[in-house]
Amino acid sequence: MREYTGFGPDEQTSPSTRRHLVGLDSANFLSGLALDVASELKVQGGDGWQEVDGVEALLSCVDFTLLMERNPYTLSGGEQTLLALAGALAGMPTALAIDSALEQLNPITRRQVLGVLQQQRGCEKIVVADNRLDEYPSDIPMPLDNELALVLDHQDRKCIEADKYLPYFAKPVEISLKNTQYHYKGGSNVLNGVNLNLEPGKIYLLKGPNGAGKTTLSKLLAGIYQPTEGEILVNGKASRGQTPGSTFAYHFQDPALQLFSTNVRSEVLSSAPTDDVSVPIQAFGLSGLEGDHPLDLPFTLQKRLALAATLAMQRPWVILDEPTLGQDVDSVRATVEIIHQQASRGTGFLVITHSERLMEMLDSQVIELADGVITE
Repeated sequence: MREYTGFGPDEQTSPSTRRHLVGLDSANFLSGLALDVASELKVQGGDGWQEVDGVEALLSCVDFTLLMERNPYTLSGGEQTLLALAGALAGMPTALAIDSALEQLNPITRRQVLGVLQQQRGCEKIVVADNRLDEYPSDIPMPLDNELALVLDHQDRKCIEADKYLPYFAKPVEISLKNTQYHYKGGSNVLNGVNLNLEPGKIYLLKGPNGAGKTTLSKLLAGIYQPTEGEILVNGKASRGQTPGSTFAYHFQDPALQLFSTNVRSEVLSSAPTDDVSVPIQAFGLSGLEGDHPLDLPFTLQKRLALAATLAMQRPWVILDEPTLGQDVDSVRATVEIIHQQASRGTGFLVITHSERLMEMLDSQVIELADGVITE
């Protein structure tokens, strides 16, 4: 989280009395100092965080009473967004800027959050910049106790160019989940017996409210986690102990979690089976940035770079967690075209998104996840 306090180096202040501008973007900017959710809130707002207007209301959008002992980085993207927003309010800022972070929330939760922000009495001005404002409900109530501005974000770089992308042929791989369960240490089940068959060359849209277990299921498929019960079969054989990334390429919601190289070209090259990475760099609108450090790029371009590197792995399955975060309409349309091109060559896709625009554009089969089970 970026904080602009205006305090000099010798001035002392407690977190609960700070009055400053706080900015949040899609990466959420958790402090990185806390081992659990409760400590994260104390870092941001001090011991009196529960008394700050709006904090408890934000946390109630998802039942955080069951998450207070969880490591913040094991939360879903939507849960991290709520935690970051609650922490920002706990610091009692006079102004709050939110850049694309609401894109990670499902429509019901997003509506609740906007309602809380509009009722926020301690924050004088809140600005929300977002690429999906035209997807949000048109009946958002007028601000009541503060000034809430909604700004449609625009990009000044060229869009993704689907006609520049060269799809690869993928070896068909069928995936089956049999009574798959998972729980985090000391917690109850996040997945409660998932049974699912995934066919190669198809696009699956994984839907569900924030905290439903979508990210956990994805990490199980990718081999990052192992089921606590049940099994995952790859072409009919148990995959327990598989090397993460051997079957599924995983595009993380937060691209910073998968960017490790010192420049853009090396980032794509580290994933690709060829030395020529000019095509994916051009296709994802990164030309001219080959020598830039990935973490020096704005979030929108980090997201594109991570997507280019993920597809460059040429795996038979690809998990895309909110692939169009921060992207404008033309880039969303081009991303969909690339997904369809690649699926026609045998690659299977599991897409997680709350974007109504992306859902409508994808030729996909819907999988509904709620309370840790497949409901549809």
